[in-house]
Amino acid sequence: MNFSGPLLLLIAPLAAAVITWLLCRWHRLSALAGIAAAWLLWAALVAVPLQPTAVEQSARLFAGDTFLIFGRALLLTEGVRQLAIFMFAGLILLFLLSIRFPQGRHFVPGALAALSPLTASLMMEQFAFSALLLLVGMAVLVPVIQAEQPGLTRAAIRFLLMAVLAVPLFLIAGWMLADTQMVQQAQLARLLIISIAILLAGFPFHIWVSPIFTDSPPLVSALLFGPVQLVLITFIFRIIWDYPWLASSALFLGFLRQSAAAAVVVGALLALTADQFSRLLSSLLLLDMGMLMLTLTVGPDRGWALALPLLVARFASLLIIAVSLSLLRRGRPLDRYRDFQGAGRRRPFTVALLAFGALSLIGLPLTAGFSSRYALLNSFQHQPGTLGLPILLISAMLCAAYGLFRSMTPLLLEGETDSTASGVNRVESRALPALLLLLGLGFAFFPHWWQPTVQRLAALFG
Repeated sequence: MNFSGPLLLLIAPLAAAVITWLLCRWHRLSALAGIAAAWLLWAALVAVPLQPTAVEQSARLFAGDTFLIFGRALLLTEGVRQLAIFMFAGLILLFLLSIRFPQGRHFVPGALAALSPLTASLMMEQFAFSALLLLVGMAVLVPVIQAEQPGLTRAAIRFLLMAVLAVPLFLIAGWMLADTQMVQQAQLARLLIISIAILLAGFPFHIWVSPIFTDSPPLVSALLFGPVQLVLITFIFRIIWDYPWLASSALFLGFLRQSAAAAVVVGALLALTADQFSRLLSSLLLLDMGMLMLTLTVGPDRGWALALPLLVARFASLLIIAVSLSLLRRGRPLDRYRDFQGAGRRRPFTVALLAFGALSLIGLPLTAGFSSRYALLNSFQHQPGTLGLPILLISAMLCAAYGLFRSMTPLLLEGETDSTASGVNRVESRALPALLLLLGLGFAFFPHWWQPTVQRLAALFG
């Protein structure tokens, strides 16, 4: 007896989530179980034959690309499979880091449980059901954001509120898409603009980004704005591929471009005025999210090929930032610039790692985010009516870089001695940041090591 391939992505993450939840009292054991489960799921997914022969059909537990549930088909394409493999790889990195830097008891089981409805949304062919599955997946992530902090509900509430606001608009749009009369296209474009801006934190729907950085553990941000955001942007590009008239709609492209550019400018201005690292880094992330949203306006295929490297670079930057902030804080609620005064002298590699991750998020040269950011800026040369947009984006990046420079100044001043930087802590404060910094530099200087893999994934869609 065998089962269809989509059932693997539906059931296995939920089973793994239950196992890790039973072990969540021991966070290291739960993280190790999560790593093992993600690796086993990765290996099983790689081995699933989508178009099995008769021999494979009888020899394998999972085979085939279609699964029917309540009369609706879930289709596991090669693109969705490779996307899920990317997500499993990201989860393995997150769970590995959570062994040393605990993120709350619900981090590992919540991330695994959310994977089931999120990947199902990509396999569901019906637009409305895909949107509902997205809502379920985002709702499952609420305990992960809350991270057992009773008094800090702002981040979780705003994240759930944005999902609850965006998904009904997608449902209405899905109903309207069934009727292709030209008279409805303007209203439909407005609905999609608002719902996309909510999910991708376009202006003025960016208010949920900062609380996540401020109130949640650092690796939670890497999860939400890395693997989870990958599912959301894929869902949105699928809409544009299925309805090509959107890519040529002046109303759709114009409002999306304005919302994204405004988010970039707001992010740069907030970075200039921030006095805490969480606010500064959330501002840099908002700038990056505005850049990602702009990929929707340069053409479906070209935009998708630009969006994937941007997301990979963002995920790498957020992992670097999460590790460096965790090492600097050492379990204490430190966030203001002056709280870290002298840290650059005591922990130079950790501070250098933080600066590198933040600069990568901005997308400046010699960082991990530069190659993808340069490709995006270069794409606007061939877009009508966007001559001044690269100048605006570069100016915003420079303003954000100046805000980062301001934040780093107190870290380089004289400060108190670090009595904890001895023994194992001394090794950790130097060896781990130095190793990650070298990996980040390799990621930046040798993009040909990873970008071809991303481009092959991009070629599987569209």
